[in-house]
Amino acid sequence: PGFAWCLSNAVPVTIAALLVTLVAPVAAGSGIPQVKCYLNGINVPFVMRAKTMLMKGIGVVLAVSGGLAAGKEGPMIHIGSATAAGLSQGRITWCGLSSKHFRPFRNDAEKRDFVGAGAAAGVAAAFGAPVGGLLFTLEEGASFLFQRLTWTTLFASMVSMFTLAFFRGVFSGNPFKFTPGGLISFGEFDFLECYSVYELLVFVVMGCLGGLLGAFFVKINSMLTQYRQLNVKSKAAKVCEAALIAALTAASSFALVLLTVDCRRIADSNALFPLQLTCADNEYNSIAALVFTTPEKSLHTLFHDPPDSFSLSSLYLFLPYIFTITCITFGLSVPAGLFIPSLLIGATWGRIIGNLLNKAQPTLFPDPGKFALIGAAAQLGGIVRMIASLTVILMEASGSIIVGLPLLLTLVAAKYTGDWFTEGIYDTHINLNKIALLPWEPDPFSVKLRAFEVMSCPVVALDPVMSVRDLVKVVRGSPHHAFPLVQGVCDPARFVYGFLVGMISSQHLALILKKRAFLPLGNEQVQQLKIEDYDNAYPRFEKLWDVLSELTEEDMSHTVDLRPYMNHAPYRVHETMSMTRVFYLFRRLGLRHLPVIDNENQLRGIITRKDLCRFRFETEGNIIKVEELIFSRNI
Repeated sequence: PGFAWCLSNAVPVTIAALLVTLVAPVAAGSGIPQVKCYLNGINVPFVMRAKTMLMKGIGVVLAVSGGLAAGKEGPMIHIGSATAAGLSQGRITWCGLSSKHFRPFRNDAEKRDFVGAGAAAGVAAAFGAPVGGLLFTLEEGASFLFQRLTWTTLFASMVSMFTLAFFRGVFSGNPFKFTPGGLISFGEFDFLECYSVYELLVFVVMGCLGGLLGAFFVKINSMLTQYRQLNVKSKAAKVCEAALIAALTAASSFALVLLTVDCRRIADSNALFPLQLTCADNEYNSIAALVFTTPEKSLHTLFHDPPDSFSLSSLYLFLPYIFTITCITFGLSVPAGLFIPSLLIGATWGRIIGNLLNKAQPTLFPDPGKFALIGAAAQLGGIVRMIASLTVILMEASGSIIVGLPLLLTLVAAKYTGDWFTEGIYDTHINLNKIALLPWEPDPFSVKLRAFEVMSCPVVALDPVMSVRDLVKVVRGSPHHAFPLVQGVCDPARFVYGFLVGMISSQHLALILKKRAFLPLGNEQVQQLKIEDYDNAYPRFEKLWDVLSELTEEDMSHTVDLRPYMNHAPYRVHETMSMTRVFYLFRRLGLRHLPVIDNENQLRGIITRKDLCRFRFETEGNIIKVEELIFSRNI
């Protein structure tokens, strides 16, 4: 039976790993770091493609059914974001279908807002928490807030939750009755009767403990991820690793149940189908109720079963088991979320605390289930470091507004305790992938830096009117996303490149060269670009270097005028502006490039998000250490 159990778990996980590694590698993991980067203004390749969304959906079903310590809530956020990104374009590229009614949405700003609404819809469907979905987008994703984004995101969340409720009614045989809640519901907690003011101190201490355990989890998982990046590189190795972890998870769970004898009366269980295994008649194995069931049902059991449903020895054994397999599972090449496994870890040690308090003072602490809920919140908060959105998500999932204050205190304590040691799990993985994610606030030491100290130079600058041959010489091999247009005398030795007259993106430059929008020679008729050409090419512009390789010798003899297509009024800053003000311009205006000029409007350099994130400051006593980071060129 043990071998069959391991095989039944390993097969679907192996299929999920094959789909991810061979078809859509970006579909691995929860998807929340990628969505967070996208909403921050970073172009993560293929993250919003329909192929990625499809592999994410199929893969998470296989991974969860394979018994991995994985949740489907994180992948649902990614799926919702990718769905929204596709809907915003109003076209199906592989069959040539396109609707002109969606043309106003074919730009980066509108698509980003759709993605934010899709992420909120994913949260609402997962937890039945539309307001929590809105707060998740605002807290973790949206770079800036405005009124329309708020109500459209809330509307998308509401529609998502009620669509799920409608189809749950259909599947239950009553299509005209909405079944409330998301894919996971904690059940109702009667905090009104058993929640006392003096317990707030216990909740804060549990929050601090959750922050410590969360920081430990992040540190261990970070070390595992670094090991995988160095040693598990090939596709075959990634698939084999996923299959091995699935088999190991199954074998360890099977051994845990067989080696632990914790038999309880069936009358004390709320389970519909309690497992007897090695127990006597009318008894069930309590640890099997945690292992041989879905994580959602395990959570419900820890939250609501009576105080004597689990022995402390069983919980002591289950805690390191679920902590370890969750830590090694997150980072595999399969779609796998972290929300539910993290909640299960916290609910386990929270239940331990609740049982101990109940044994010590049964009249003061009659319900250990509420401590399981607080422990779950503390553990999840200690790992992901979110406050506002998690408070509302857990409050809506528990169906009681009275739990709001205990949850908020717990999550605040967990976040600030964990931040003493590590960053959150999502920010840690973003840093491990060398992605230049802009934080909410600049480093305090950045106020001492000026724009000319952080700008990139020398600059690859273009003339407004130049020959195609000269243009190709200048931009060939350049990795930049945009180029400044200058006029006047250039002196690269003094980092002066002429008077700044505009900016043009590499995508638009590639489209100009692709369409051969050159100045006419003699009586030659040359096509000029229209706004429809940009709309039709968005978002899959051809790469500039691919277009350059297609140019012929005849094309090289032409001249191109970039003035009709450039941005005539790009944001620019003086070279003496502080880095703090530059940072806020980037963060609040959603900029990608910021030219640096002198007193005479002559270009001195360019600032990008990588320049703002390039330096990390640390203090050791009276010494300030400055570390320069290296970011990925693939993002």
